Amino acid sequence: KEYSLYSVVNAQNLCIVGFPDLTNENEKQMAEVYGMTTEQFCRDILWPSFVSAAEKSDWKITSFVSVKQKDSAKTEPKTNSLVDYLKYFNEESAEAGVSLGRIDSSDIRASVKDEKTELEKLKLNYLFTGGYVRNENKDKLRNLLNSNGQPDYFGDIRTVVGEFEHGERNLYWLTDKLTCQNATADAYRHSYLDSLMLKSVETSLGYSVVQVDIYRVLNPENEKDQWQNLADKLAANIDTYWKPFSAFDKTTVSQSDKRVRNFLNGSVKSVKDGNRISVKTEGFNGEAYLLLRTHGEQLDEMTGGSYKKVEEDAYLLTLTSDTAEITLKSDIELYYK
Repeated sequence: KEYSLYSVVNAQNLCIVGFPDLTNENEKQMAEVYGMTTEQFCRDILWPSFVSAAEKSDWKITSFVSVKQKDSAKTEPKTNSLVDYLKYFNEESAEAGVSLGRIDSSDIRASVKDEKTELEKLKLNYLFTGGYVRNENKDKLRNLLNSNGQPDYFGDIRTVVGEFEHGERNLYWLTDKLTCQNATADAYRHSYLDSLMLKSVETSLGYSVVQVDIYRVLNPENEKDQWQNLADKLAANIDTYWKPFSAFDKTTVSQSDKRVRNFLNGSVKSVKDGNRISVKTEGFNGEAYLLLRTHGEQLDEMTGGSYKKVEEDAYLLTLTSDTAEITLKSDIELYYK
C-alpha cells in the first residue's frame, strides 16, 4: 500500500487518582512510614512531586478528588483543603475530577451521593466534568445514570476514566452523552508488554491515559509501595517512554474528551493521484487530527491545515478545513535535488 491515512485522538493525559485524599484514614502507618499526616504528605510531598514530574515533559495533570477512599473510613473528611488545591491546580493548568465509587463500595450510589454532599458544602462553583471509576465498580457504573444517560450526581460529567486493566477497550461511548476513556498505562511500571501496548495504542489512536493511583502510596503493603521507591519510577517512566510520541498533544481529561468525541463521530476519505493526496472529512466539530504514513515518501506541502513529523514516514496532520491537499516527495527525489 502506498500510504495510509486515518483519524487519531491526539491526546496524552496524566491522571492522578484519589488526590487529594481529604480523609485521614491511615494516620498511624503514615506517621511510621513518612513521619507526617496524610494531609501534610499530600500537600508537601506528593503535589510538588507531581508538578515536577509533569513539567519535565509538559504533561497536564487531571486529579480525581477523593473525599473518602473507603466507605469504611471512620474519620470525617477535611474538605476545606480542596479550596486550596483548586488554586494549586489553576496555577499549573491542571483540572479536578471526582471519584465515582470507593474501594469497598457495596452501594455505589450512596458512596457517590456522599461525595457530592460533602463537596456541595464548600460551595465551590467548580464544574467537575470528569469522573474516575475503579475496576471493581465498572459493572456498577450504570446504577449512577438516569434515563437520559447522565449521572444523577455530578450531572456536569461528560467523560469517565476507567482504571487501567489489560484487555479493556480504550475509547467508547458509555451512553450517547458520556464517553469512556480507559487508562492505558500504570505510571509505576513499564514492562516489555507495557511497551508493546504503548506503541500499539499510540500508533493506532495517538492517545494515552497514564494512571497514578495514590491509594497504594498512602496504604503501603511493603517497601515497594512507599513513595520514595515509586516517585522515581513515575518520573522516569512518563519522561522516557513517551518521548517517541512527543508530537501528540498533552491534554487534560476534559480537553481530551472533546477530541475523543470528534474521533468517535468523524470519518475520513482520501484519494491519491500521483504525488498528491486529496482528503475529505465528515462529522468533525472543529479541528480533525489524522495520522499519515507514507511508506518511503516525505510530506512536502499541505493546504487546509498543518503538519508535524511523528517519526520516519509518519506525520500528524491538523485539519482546519473539511478538505485538504497533500503533496508528497519521494526520498529519491529529495536525495538528488
